[in-house]
Amino acid sequence: MGIAAASPTNRDTDANGAKLQVSVPNRPPSPLFKGEQGSQQSEIKFKPATRQVTIKLHVEDPNGYFLPNLHPDNFAVYEDGVRQKNVAVEVEHAPVSIALLMEFGGRYHELNQSLAGQMDEAGRQLLNVSGHDDKVAVFKYGDQLETLVDFNQGREVLERAFAASRDPGLLGS
Repeated sequence: MGIAAASPTNRDTDANGAKLQVSVPNRPPSPLFKGEQGSQQSEIKFKPATRQVTIKLHVEDPNGYFLPNLHPDNFAVYEDGVRQKNVAVEVEHAPVSIALLMEFGGRYHELNQSLAGQMDEAGRQLLNVSGHDDKVAVFKYGDQLETLVDFNQGREVLERAFAASRDPGLLGS
């Protein structure tokens, strides 16, 4: 039995039905770190009563990078060279921890005000593409580093922090 993966697509939409775009950054053509590939963490289980085969595998690009936007239709299952039609594919995403640093302060008050609205938009885009189990923290940097939202607070607190970023004065000086 073999599994083939196709290229990821950008079919995700936000609450308004607008298409979300997640781009993969330019990556170096060769790995950043050299070394031997470790053992694969694939799991194969077979239930004789139902003749069901379950395969869990880790998917990454040839250089070992994460692939965003994988969907079940990106995969095809083959047995002895014949594509299998009665196949269910589920894609699980491992949770991630993300820290967002918002900079306020300095001499350029007008620039800070201009960037504040963009921080709100970028933060909301981050929330739209992050999963339920992902952890997000938000830090503010002006004269000193300040934690606005730590990793254990919910999405409502994150949304309020991003909304408050539109007015740097609300976040303190």
